Amino acid sequence: MSGTGIDQSIFKAYDVRGLYGEQIDADVAYRIGRAFVRVLAADYGDPASLNVGLGRDMRLSAPELAERYSAGIRDEGATVHDFGQVGTEQLYFAVGKRELDGGLMCTASHNPKAYTGAKLVRRRAIPLSG
Repeated sequence: MSGTGIDQSIFKAYDVRGLYGEQIDADVAYRIGRAFVRVLAADYGDPASLNVGLGRDMRLSAPELAERYSAGIRDEGATVHDFGQVGTEQLYFAVGKRELDGGLMCTASHNPKAYTGAKLVRRRAIPLSG
């Protein structure tokens, strides 16, 4: 862990992944939600004008973490469009079709059930990377 209190190893090239409760918990999810809006605002302007899609997978931790991602996004000033439990491709479609400024999918994709994370996209469902 660095000075931020977040294990930096959870940040991968195209997503965020880590062990639920150890590396990613409700507080980390909240902080990622806020930071995501800041990244989008740097490209697209005032956070209050941003619209962000949110989806979650079927993991038992997903409802709690999706709520914390959502709270962070809202507290940073953006509007959340919560699509509930959906597939990642459905969230990406919604971001593009509804012309949202970004999307956050609460998922650890193909990783074992002990993991959680987030896939982040900007306008037109282009992955946020780096």
